[in-house]
Amino acid sequence: MLELFDTIPLTIQHPYYINLIGQNNSYNTITENISIGDYLSSYTPFDIVINLNYPDNRAPYHGMSGVKHKLNNEKTIYILSIGILDYKDENIISLIRNLFPKIRYLMTYLTKDLTKDLTTDLEKLATPKILFHCYAGISRSSTIAIAYLAKTLHKSVHEIYNIVKSKRNCIRPNYGFVKKLIEYDNIRIVDDMIDEIREERQTKE
Repeated sequence: MLELFDTIPLTIQHPYYINLIGQNNSYNTITENISIGDYLSSYTPFDIVINLNYPDNRAPYHGMSGVKHKLNNEKTIYILSIGILDYKDENIISLIRNLFPKIRYLMTYLTKDLTKDLTTDLEKLATPKILFHCYAGISRSSTIAIAYLAKTLHKSVHEIYNIVKSKRNCIRPNYGFVKKLIEYDNIRIVDDMIDEIREERQTKE
């Protein structure tokens, strides 16, 4: 999975130069480890960045590319760039089902790395932090973040929308994205049931 990420040295021509050196806190913290922002949001506080600012993120349209950057020779930031436009007919469910396993893998990988030198009492402080951003942080990034939080917190899209809206009032997923989020809610419930059954079988084995 980590082979997806190219290691690119930071130069002034790097498309994420401003984000990687910047101090622009134009993002809002939604939960302890999830934030939503715009294209100027600083990457430095985060371990994983989901960049939906297509086409400026240079991702292939309807595709995905990865970059990892070692910051100050200490921290590595993993950036996943997604080729998606703010169009109501975009197939965001396909995107979600492709993206979320990659985030889950990175979260597992980074959690092990972050906690390897910590005591048990401190492990809860080492949850990797994720930034979702597009151009304005209004439609694309909020949609994918809402779906991700619904999946990981096992709450309805409606509940998560209200939480996100209370922390970042400017969010406004387009009409097509809202319909897809409602559709995804049903898929998520079925996926969660399948995961529970799979885990029960593995426990018995």
